[in-house]
Amino acid sequence: MKPKQLSFCMIICSRRRPELITQALTAIKNLVIPASVDFSVLVVENDTAPQYETIIAKFRDELTIHYEIEAVPGLTHVRNHGLSSAEKLGVDWIGSIDDDIIIPEDWLMHMVAAIGTYDDTQMFYGNWIRHNHPDEPKWHPKAKHWNASPTGHIIRIASFNNIAVKADVFSQDGMALRFDHQFRFTGGEDTDFARTYTKQGGIIRSVQEALAEEYNSMERADFSERLRRETSVQYSCVKLRHKHNIAISAYFWSIQTVYRGLVLGVVNIVIGGLALPFNRLWGLTRYGAGRQFFAGVRGVLRYYFGSDPELYRDEDG
Repeated sequence: MKPKQLSFCMIICSRRRPELITQALTAIKNLVIPASVDFSVLVVENDTAPQYETIIAKFRDELTIHYEIEAVPGLTHVRNHGLSSAEKLGVDWIGSIDDDIIIPEDWLMHMVAAIGTYDDTQMFYGNWIRHNHPDEPKWHPKAKHWNASPTGHIIRIASFNNIAVKADVFSQDGMALRFDHQFRFTGGEDTDFARTYTKQGGIIRSVQEALAEEYNSMERADFSERLRRETSVQYSCVKLRHKHNIAISAYFWSIQTVYRGLVLGVVNIVIGGLALPFNRLWGLTRYGAGRQFFAGVRGVLRYYFGSDPELYRDEDG
């Protein structure tokens, strides 16, 4: 008897980034598709004036590709649209990458192998590395792997920039999870999704070999943009803690983060300033680290005394 095909749909949500969606789809069309997998792609464009139709048309001969539009701006709206569409398609599993991610040819093979090995798991998170731009100053923080756990290791956090999720997690007959709109423009919506999933007993496992690579644009490499993103990240962390932890724990974490950020910020900036005459690169590195600590403190304080950073109002991912 012929084994049942596993249907797998890769979802990409994107807004006003035609070059990046083209790059992501080019990588996807080069994937090695296991014989046991029925593979498709779903692109959800988040805009009132869509511009991807001609781009999608170029890939229709090489991919089974679905294209939909979500007019309401915000990461949570477009991601939820993708989940609802995948449910209507009746797929067994979805994958998700950001539009600025490039995956290698063996990505799907590693995810499918993990799916077949760990039948107690409905969410798998791959390895992700962000590469610095070639023209980025050498004192900027270097690229690093964001999931160093070996394949099969149970992890607590995952994001939708490199993930595989079983349909039972988001289908109405299963856990029926969706993205929370309070994270619409701030980011952190995928971390919140994963936290909700694990709180309901779900298991997340690492798939170290399923690599996703992101190459910094010069816009993102700009130091002021890095600081803005650090502020937004810490803002989202506070919001997540207040949602998923008891209030006293969230407040204690915030106080601790502010104290640590102020101390380490001052220490790094002072040491960096003193070191500049002797080792300019090392001094600038310490100065940059200090500024990032201060940006994180700003994010925590902004949660309590300011407004949403809205980092993702004009972009997805």
